[in-house]
Amino acid sequence: MDEENSTLLRWPVIILLVSCTILLAVVAFSQRDKIWALIHPDSNNDQTERRQYLNAELKTANDALASGDFLQAASTTRKILAESDPEKDSSAYFNASSVLALSEFLAGSKEQRIGAIRLTKQNFLSQDGNARRQASEINILLGYIRSANEQYVFEEVFSGEPFQKFFVKDKRLKSIKNLAEYSYGLDTSTEALYRIADYQRSIVLNSSGALEKKKAIDATVQTLHKADLLYPRELAEVKGLPFDYMVELRYYLWESYIYGELALADPVYLDISEKMSDKMFNLYETRRDASGNKIALIAARVTDVYLNYARYLYTVKGMSRIDDVRSHLDSLIAVINEHPSWHQGSYLALVRKMATDGIAGKRSRSYQQYVELANIHEPFKRFLESYGWTAANFK
Repeated sequence: MDEENSTLLRWPVIILLVSCTILLAVVAFSQRDKIWALIHPDSNNDQTERRQYLNAELKTANDALASGDFLQAASTTRKILAESDPEKDSSAYFNASSVLALSEFLAGSKEQRIGAIRLTKQNFLSQDGNARRQASEINILLGYIRSANEQYVFEEVFSGEPFQKFFVKDKRLKSIKNLAEYSYGLDTSTEALYRIADYQRSIVLNSSGALEKKKAIDATVQTLHKADLLYPRELAEVKGLPFDYMVELRYYLWESYIYGELALADPVYLDISEKMSDKMFNLYETRRDASGNKIALIAARVTDVYLNYARYLYTVKGMSRIDDVRSHLDSLIAVINEHPSWHQGSYLALVRKMATDGIAGKRSRSYQQYVELANIHEPFKRFLESYGWTAANFK
């Protein structure tokens, strides 16, 4: 499998998943000031009031970002940057700059996305000596690459030092793996490990010999086990904070995906993928926001899990699990139909792009699998047709 098809086989646009690091950092900053107020109850000086004001503004930007109002998030963060001092208000300034970059990337044009990448790089360079923040900024850059399957994004991320030295010509996934290893060396994180594992599983699917394939599988599983060990720590760090579910989401999403990909080479891993997929489905159904509603951040990602797991089941088990395959496709359609606006820039954008590419003759392995699933489940075919697919796409 070539790297282009391998990239398309992964889930579509990340959208809000890459905001997890920023969202949790902003929340942590807010919580820190609450603790400060408890320790210093009589501290009513200008500095305390200023910190409280910046916290409130950051929360406004944070809420706007989480709800998908990227323009409001960008506007609020620009206000924070204009009113804060990079040195005196370093945490607020850094977090606001990160939120601004992400908001611009998610909502913007090509020029805005390039600007967002450059701003994130500036944030990275500004945190010299703070390895954890630098690792977080690199993870955001890695998220940009996944969120937009555009060559210009990839090229911009790997331009300039120190990023250029991790680039390998014509080796997209290896370049991403190299940058992820750099991030992991700065500060251990499941985010970096999953991108390393993604590269390793691509070797599995491209291996021809049995021994080579086994070595690649073992290496991938070993990396996933490292992530398993880090996951409880990362979960504990955000316990009880807003957006704590983002850590769970990331864990289930990656684990279901990579083990599912491994199952294409060795069916023994399908059970683990199914277990993680079920956990993701349960997270979507049971977690609610303050108003008791389902959460857009989770909904935007559960569609990928429904589609991917239907694909794994059909490829590995064939007609013996056809009822489950169809059930997952029905669930995918139901999630999107419940709140179509939550998916316009992510999953539905991918579906429309694939329709256009298919007519133009650009038919990747991922595209062919969509056609196969449509052929065995008429409601899925009608769903694709409602978002731009025509009879010519299915020929």
